Amino acid sequence: FDAREALNMTVADVFASEGEASFRAAETTILEQVAAYVRLVISTGGGVVTQQRNWASLRTGIVVWLNPTVDVLAKRLAAGDTAARPLLKGDAANIAAILDDRRALYEQADVTIDVDDPAETPHQTAERVVDDVIKFIEENPPRAPPDATSPPIDYS
Repeated sequence: FDAREALNMTVADVFASEGEASFRAAETTILEQVAAYVRLVISTGGGVVTQQRNWASLRTGIVVWLNPTVDVLAKRLAAGDTAARPLLKGDAANIAAILDDRRALYEQADVTIDVDDPAETPHQTAERVVDDVIKFIEENPPRAPPDATSPPIDYS
């Protein structure tokens, strides 16, 4: 699923014509639909964490936060299509303010990958994500559901 395809317009166009609230509502609907699938990676924009309702969908899997420095993020945005990221237009101070506002939400992720080397390739970052997710799974193995022969769970 791609928000742009589902909405038949770019994120920037939705922001301009219908506002951020409309985009966030559509983003939540798409996330809830995608979260019904298993064994997949969902790549979201940074604002998805601002809606409490989205955490129910995010928590069906392992949440990874790519934690860039402001400088790295500003350089990547400058090199790409800034229109695709309507809230991240402007200077490094604006980017820093958004990161600071959301930091407590981002810190709820299961795995944090610091992205502070501008020379690191996306492939290298992806390798670090895989390594850290495997480590997270090894340290937090899934619990098997109790079967019919298990004694009842005492919740008191």
